[in-house]
Amino acid sequence: MEVSAMGSLSIKIRKMFGTKKPLDEHRLMGWYEDALDLENACRDWEKAAELQRRKRIKIRKIAGKAA
Repeated sequence: MEVSAMGSLSIKIRKMFGTKKPLDEHRLMGWYEDALDLENACRDWEKAAELQRRKRIKIRKIAGKAA
């Protein structure tokens, strides 16, 4: 993460939570990594949901052809 981006993130967090002193870089990096993990988990969940949807459609097609 760039230094300017880190500073910007620090300012945003301080404004949201009303903290008076700047957050340390180590803590910000932890939050940033947690956010990336959450973003990846959401992406994985969306992919899994799409695969489930496609699987259900295939099952319906197969069942329709068999009937």
